[in-house]
Amino acid sequence: MSDQSARPHAGVVLTAVAVATLLACAGCSKSSAKPEENRAAASSAPASAPATEPASEPASEPATEPASEPSSDAPTTGTKSSGKLASADRLLAIKLPMIKGAPANAVWTDIPPSTANPNGDRYLNLYVGEDVFMSLEFLDCRLPKVQAYAGKPLEELGIFRPCFDKPNGKLKGYPLYFYPDDLENPYRTVKAGHVIVIGTMGPIGQKIKGVDMETLLGSLPLATIRKM
Repeated sequence: MSDQSARPHAGVVLTAVAVATLLACAGCSKSSAKPEENRAAASSAPASAPATEPASEPASEPATEPASEPSSDAPTTGTKSSGKLASADRLLAIKLPMIKGAPANAVWTDIPPSTANPNGDRYLNLYVGEDVFMSLEFLDCRLPKVQAYAGKPLEELGIFRPCFDKPNGKLKGYPLYFYPDDLENPYRTVKAGHVIVIGTMGPIGQKIKGVDMETLLGSLPLATIRKM
């Protein structure tokens, strides 16, 4: 089976209720692979897993982060902007640390994107044999598929939400996103400049703690990523 097929389908990772919960307060195995376009892995996350990539990608021109969160009963994302995407070469040059508790034989493996232009998106699984211990994704908020959701209700954004919404924490001074009512859930996203880095546990990573995920994300070269 190709590495590409290991990019999981994110559309079923979590319910609409869980998506709304994410910011209201402020992997998978190779054999269970699904289409790349919506990743985050039903098999690599529990029922309370992080928000998913939207199931559809309406066509639209690129856009920018909002200066502030709009205030309304149904919050929406901000205005659009454009910019040069973080290059695939620069994203691939980032060396991945090992998360606490990972088996000695765990290996980070890049899962190539299905698109012709790989810029702005890097997805990795931490494999232990054929099983996924955790997954990590670098996602540029300026990607057209992300910016197409500018102006839409926040609860519709899935994993794109940190590109537009306010954080509910900080990690070394950078915006951090998590479940404020479930700190034991290891899902974490940190935003550095235009790039968000999403960490989720895999089917054999149930012992990963939120603090372990934060330690891993905090060990990344966030200052360098911020300049991409």
